Amino acid sequence: MTEKERLDKISQLKGDMRSMLTKAEGEKRNLTEDEQATFDSLSEEVRMHINFFKANEMTPEKKKEAANVRAIFARNLADAIESGNRSTKIEVRGTIDSTDIDDTIPVLYKDVLHALEPKLIINQVGIKMQANVQGEPMWPTVGNVEAQIKGENAELSDSEISFDKISASPKRAGVSIRVSRRAINQSNLDLYDIVVEKIASAIAMLLNKWLVSPTAIAEGVEGVFVKNAAAVIPMSKQPFLDEIVGLETAVLNSNVNGMNGMYVLGTAMRGRLKTKPIAPNHPAMVLTGNEMNGYPVVTSNVIPADYVGFGFFEYAVISQFGDFSLVVDPYTLARNNEIRFTGNSEYDITVLRPEAFALGKVEPNVKIYTDKTAVAFESVVNEPVSTQVVVKGINLTEAIAAATTGTDKAMITLSAASFAKDDLGKVDSILTITYTPTAAATNHAAVVTLSSAGATSVVINLTGVATAE
Repeated sequence: MTEKERLDKISQLKGDMRSMLTKAEGEKRNLTEDEQATFDSLSEEVRMHINFFKANEMTPEKKKEAANVRAIFARNLADAIESGNRSTKIEVRGTIDSTDIDDTIPVLYKDVLHALEPKLIINQVGIKMQANVQGEPMWPTVGNVEAQIKGENAELSDSEISFDKISASPKRAGVSIRVSRRAINQSNLDLYDIVVEKIASAIAMLLNKWLVSPTAIAEGVEGVFVKNAAAVIPMSKQPFLDEIVGLETAVLNSNVNGMNGMYVLGTAMRGRLKTKPIAPNHPAMVLTGNEMNGYPVVTSNVIPADYVGFGFFEYAVISQFGDFSLVVDPYTLARNNEIRFTGNSEYDITVLRPEAFALGKVEPNVKIYTDKTAVAFESVVNEPVSTQVVVKGINLTEAIAAATTGTDKAMITLSAASFAKDDLGKVDSILTITYTPTAAATNHAAVVTLSSAGATSVVINLTGVATAE
């Protein structure tokens, strides 16, 4: 059985297992004894195939043909150029010595991946890219399961994350590099390393930008930090420690637990945080070395200067699908005495839990923001009901004032008429809004306005429905 056949078999077995689970789920039942036995048998077969790969991994001792590989590449490249074709696919293959696998593995493809992985941001927290995926990637076992207390015979509801509804969508990634014709000759054994390193660097740059860019890098190509505007957390130009911690808090408040947490920021932001004390006149800085708030920090200019991202990166999967092709074009750049190499493969980045990632952005202006812009109340006449609204402000020069207007403002009570800023020009507080209807109606309405000097006012629209006692 070849390596590809074995990978296809694993994909088929997993598909059979998913079908059994989907059928049982649709019928709202557990697997029958026979189904469970079949499921366990399929699982054991998958494990056997995976163990086969582990047992046959190439060791450093086996891979002693590096010089030959480089010579083959240089010779094949020279032959491709002399053949006169405008573009030719270059392959370098080495035979696997095994009694069970009669196959050849593209050495160039493996060496590009080997050079690529250390350059990926996720590698900083020990997460590897899934390479040569056939079918669906193997989703890691992640997510929270909520315990339940039920009566003895009550049915428990399924609280696991439904990974069968998550799918990868491979997208072609092509990179082109230039190499001087002076480097092209059969005796240049370094040429192979030059091409591999340049292609790996270009792909890594693309994947890292895809992973952490706060905007889509192409239509439908989004990473972990692509958020709607309301979900982006405003920060000071030189963020305070509580703002950095606030990114982690936003993730943890979404009931996400992880082990591979990491902050991502650019070099400009790194400089600001290395010189920002954790408190006024305190000798410790927000960023010390490559750690912040107890988590590792990755610095990369693929994320814009005014952003800081935080997340648990085990909830993001980078997958590479199928083979890798390298095409040489000796003509397009002939005037420049250069040869173009183009590498193509398919990749995808799948975000398993978007709430596992939070994004902060520097807000240069005076700003007020809340977690609600509309509240709908329901109550009985003379029965008060309340709701809480988070009120925050940044770069403030004055307090935030709260006022009620509208036809039914008399039925609305606010817990505070103003919120004082702290010495850092910030407000982080809670406004309690209470609705006490004095007459039955379905269209009570009022407005709460939050304002401060230099800031755009924030309006919270209130509606109320009251029934008779």
